[in-house]
Formats: sequence, C-alpha cells, structure tokens
Amino acid sequence: MLSRNGWILVVLILLLCGFSAQTFDSWPTVLVLIPLALLVVAAKKVSGQPAPTLLRRLLAVLFGMILVAIVSMTRIAPYLNKDSFNFLSVGADLICHAALSIILFVWSIRNAAGHPIMLSFGLLVVMTCSIAGGGSQTINGQLTVAFCACVGYVLASQAILGTRFENQESPTDPTQAARSSKLRWNRASFLLSTLTVSAILICTGLLGQATGRSIGDIQNAVHASLKDSLDQAIDQFAISGTRYVYGATIGSVRNRMNENPTEVALRVWADSPPGYLRGSVFDYYERRIWRTTSGRRYTGEWNSPSMRDKLLDPDGIGTSVLKSSSPIDLSRFYFHAERERTTTTSIEVRNVPLKGTTIFTPLSTEWIEASSSGITLTHQQTVLHGVNVTAPYVLGVSRSPALEILKRQRKQALLYVSPTDKEVLEPIAKYICDGSETAIQKATQIEQFFQRNFSYSIDVPSPPSSQDPIIHFVESQHPAHCEYFASATCLLLRCVGVPTRYVTGYVVDERDPDDRFWIARNKAAHAWVEAYDSDSRTWFSVESTPGRSYQSIGSAVSTDPLVSGQWEDNLDSNANGSNRILAFIAIIRTSDPIGFVFKLAQAPLFLIICILFWRRYRHYQGSAGNEIDRYSHKLLKRMDRKMKRVSLVRDNSETMHQFADRMERNYANEPNDSQAWVQSAADWYRKFAEARYQGIRPS
Repeated sequence: MLSRNGWILVVLILLLCGFSAQTFDSWPTVLVLIPLALLVVAAKKVSGQPAPTLLRRLLAVLFGMILVAIVSMTRIAPYLNKDSFNFLSVGADLICHAALSIILFVWSIRNAAGHPIMLSFGLLVVMTCSIAGGGSQTINGQLTVAFCACVGYVLASQAILGTRFENQESPTDPTQAARSSKLRWNRASFLLSTLTVSAILICTGLLGQATGRSIGDIQNAVHASLKDSLDQAIDQFAISGTRYVYGATIGSVRNRMNENPTEVALRVWADSPPGYLRGSVFDYYERRIWRTTSGRRYTGEWNSPSMRDKLLDPDGIGTSVLKSSSPIDLSRFYFHAERERTTTTSIEVRNVPLKGTTIFTPLSTEWIEASSSGITLTHQQTVLHGVNVTAPYVLGVSRSPALEILKRQRKQALLYVSPTDKEVLEPIAKYICDGSETAIQKATQIEQFFQRNFSYSIDVPSPPSSQDPIIHFVESQHPAHCEYFASATCLLLRCVGVPTRYVTGYVVDERDPDDRFWIARNKAAHAWVEAYDSDSRTWFSVESTPGRSYQSIGSAVSTDPLVSGQWEDNLDSNANGSNRILAFIAIIRTSDPIGFVFKLAQAPLFLIICILFWRRYRHYQGSAGNEIDRYSHKLLKRMDRKMKRVSLVRDNSETMHQFADRMERNYANEPNDSQAWVQSAADWYRKFAEARYQGIRPS
C-alpha cells in the first residue's frame, strides 16, 4: 500500500500526463505508458525489491534509453507523413514525451518511491507544453500554469525528498523518530496548506486581471519593442521560417518565404478565396526599418489619443458555428463604433500556435469572435494581443472598409517621409502622378509605373552601404520582391499627399489537397500598401508588385452559416438534457480547461476550507466537557509549541511521562544550565499528567 507521499506523487504524475496529452493530442501514447509503469510497479511488489548491483543499474539505464527511443519514434512518425511541419513543434513534442517517459520509467523501477531527477524532468514537461500553447495564452492562463507548476514542484519535492529523508532515519532512535514526525502532514497542516493555496488562487486571478487592465500601456510598449528587436535579430538565422511574418526589416518577409516554404501557416474556412489577410501594419519608415506607433508613448507632435491602442471588452457571446472543431465558448468584439453595418460573409481562421500570436484579418473586418476575455486593438484595426490562438477565431467581413476620419496628428505620422528620402522620391512621385487629383488616381498611376517598368525577383542585389535600399531600388530599377515594391509605393504616395501604411501578412488562395479549407504556406507571405482616400474617408489597398492583383473576401453576399446562430438555436430547440451536458463538456474541453478550473475553484475552495477550519475549532471548543478540559488543552498546546522551537517534539504515541524521560535522557550530557531548563520542562509535563489524572486544574 502506498504512503500519503506516494499517492501525492501518483496524482502529480497523472496530472502531468494529462497536461502533455491535452497539449500534443497524444492520448494513445500516454495511455500506453501509464499501464506499463503500473505493471512494472505491481511486478516489483510481488517479486520483491532485488539488491542493487552495477549490472542491474546499467540494464535499467539501457532499458530507459530504449523506451525513450521507441516513444520518440512513435511521436515523430505522424510529422514525417505530412508534406511540411514545424521543427519547433516537433522538438517540443519529442522533448516533452521523452521527459515524460523518463519520469514514468524512474517512478516504476524505484517501486513508486520517486527520485529527485523526476523534479527536473517534470519542469521540462511543463515548459515544453507551455511553449506549445498548453493551457492558454491569455494572461490568466499563463499565470495559472505558472502557479500550478510552482505548487506541483513543492508537493513533488515534499513527496520525493521527504520520503527519502524519512527512509534514511533510524526508527529505533526516539529522538530521530520525533524529528521525522515533523515531516508528516496532520489534518490541521493540510487544511492550512489548502487554505493558503486557495488564497493564492484568488490573488493570482486578481493579479491577472489587474495586469491586463492597469499596465496595458507598459505591456504594449514591451510587446512592440520586442517585436522590432526580435525581427531584426532572428532574420539572419534559419529558424526564422518557423515564425509568422512580421516584416519590420526590409528582407524579413523574403526570409519567411524561403525558410521551409511549404510549411502551412494558416488554415481558413471560407466559401471563396480569403485573399489578403493583414497581420502587421506599420506607420512610418526610418533607417531601413518600418515602425509602428502602437504600444509606444509619444510626447511630440504625434501624441494623439487617436493613435493609442484600446482595450475592448466582449460585446456578447459569439454565435458562430465552427467548422474546424467542436463548439467553443467564443466572445464577440466589434472593431468599430457603428455596429449597424452588416457583414456580407464570415471566415474561420486557425493559427499554428507555435508560430506566434499574430491575428490575421481582412481590411474590412467588422468583428471578431475569439476565445478571449478582452483584446487590445491598435489604431490600424489590428489585434495586438488578448486572443487565445490555440483555438480558432471567426471574422465578420463587410463589403467595404468602415468610414474613418484621420486626426491631424495621425495624418502627419502617415505622411511622414524622412527629409533625405523625400528629397529623392518627391520629384519622381510628382512626375508619375502628374495630372492625377484623387488618392485612387495617384495610387493607380504608381501601381502601373511599377508593374510596367520593373520585374519581380526573390533575389535582390545588395545596395551601397551608404544608401537606403528603397532609394537604391527606385533609382536603379533592379528586380526586387514585394517588400521593395510596397515600401516604395508607400513612400511615393506620401510624397504626393496620400496617407499610407505598410502591411504584411499572407495571401490565402490555395485549397488544401482534400478540398476542405483554404491554406496559406510560408511562401504566401506578402507585403502591400493601404492608402487613405480623403473623399470617401475609407482605406483601400494598393498592389504594385508585378504579377499580383489585390483580392479580398466580402465582395459578395455569402450564405456562410458561421454567423447564422445555428449553435444557439440547436441548444434552445434541443430538449434533451444529456445533449446539453455533452455540449457543455465539449466547450470546456476545447477551450481553456486549466483556466476554467482555475476560475471555477477560487471562491468555492476558499469557502469550503474556511468552513472546515470553523468546524474543526468549534469541535475543539465544544468537545471538552468543562472549562478545566478546555484550559488544559490550550495550556498543553502552548507548551508543545515552546518545545518545538528547541527541536523537542512530542510524538503522538508518547505519554507525558515518556516524553519527559526522553527529554532528560537526551540532555544528560549537556551543560548544567541546559539540564536545569530541560529538567524543569520535564517536571512540568509530569505535573500536568498528574493534574489531568486527578481532574484538577494544571498550573
């Protein structure tokens, strides 16, 4: 029979197995490993524990390596059958299940006793699952995973190291037996520990909400700064193909296209080709880098509320019927204040969580339904963060972009061209747009200029070190890719008074081999321009890359059932209670199980523990027959606490006289001062026992 520490270790291992299986969808592998470990433990219980020898230890290490190799091969096989796969995803999967196999193997060969090495591998499992998007990517979800990991590590340390310490103590020595008794959890300490855990749960939840609302500006600034720095630092490495396109640095979109070009980046369910999906939008070009004002604080001429990011609260429950998964509890967020605008269609997008948290939307997006409690929207109408990308999200798209009035400061930022660049580009822009008056006419002239006089190439010659690459491109007219055409178009339009912004994302126009949904691969990464028409007060897209023509969903009425509300209708019309329960379980299973339990358990757990404490101490107050018994109980507790401070712990099985004798025996060789103090304490315990036996009030 397992001890209490043994059962704690079993529960923690099962939770770890469930977390990894949920993250990587590896239930078959996990459900094979767990019974194998249990069979080994049962066999060792029956046959007994053999004496450890060097040969047995070497064989154990060999069998462990074979087990890890077998599990790794079973996990990598599904990836090899795909046309392309994410190397980071494969690495996280292999590391997680190798560590999990080692944990189960060590636990089984040690007869369910555990080993300190399991602590390190347990943390490795949690880290790889978190990297792969396990649990949640919201602030509360991340705090929950971190909190559970800390609590699990403490409990596992107590279960493993505490058991090892107890096993090393000699049971025949009453002093050591008393000290080891401090490692055992009594009922009061368990209740106190549980109360502490519930209090930390509540504080963690409040901290997550405060972090999301109170320091949003700081988080946005760090997010934007890290994106710019990371984009520049990682572009030169081969792993860049595993990330979503960002495109701040000229050449970074090309790197996304070249590194693992056939890897699937997005899956989209739509009735017609989704076309251009925008992921990142930039405001101004400076020193060879596109930058955004989102998440930054400005004190100069661009300081305007219209350029601030805004936090959106849910406007209601989502009504979309998902096509890529079971029903999930989604919330709807409107991008614009005018909600009377109707959507012509809707699309469902499913990201690859390991590639990043970027949300991809069409230009004329009206609303998003996502697994989120609040999202941050930039002034360019892109979602900065707040969406759980492990779940699909649905976008409502209208026929045309919404009306928008540009404030003065924002218009200045979107017209900015550095003086050195403007000196070269302004004469060219005026020559190209000569005779054109409206923004659309000017954009058309520049589009035709590039498509007629330039050619496309993924390989671009290096510009002189002293010259900006965009200026060199326009002057030399060398072949280039989309980043050069989009950047040059953006700057040229600004030189003739048209506000523009630089956009990067994906062109989704490929159907998957089974004709189920649309896909965008890494090679579909693209850059284009969005220009502002002051006459219609709307944004429109500009595509000047040769061989490309802009396309976007939403131009025709769609019968897409995503926004038909069928899910709610089915729930309301279905009178079968069992189906409702199954639907509720499906929502929990596919959305955010850790976060759901986290939120559900806070207040009830705190209330239950408080009731248990109240009942326990009420029992202490009412169980004693009279006032002398209650006073004696408090007096003995106070004295026992004093003895614990000097490492003298009375065992539960010891009488007062036995404890007094042990105290005198242990301090027989100590100095006279110590002997006198211990003698007085021993005499107190004897007098207390005599007083209780006689039924009088002890002193």
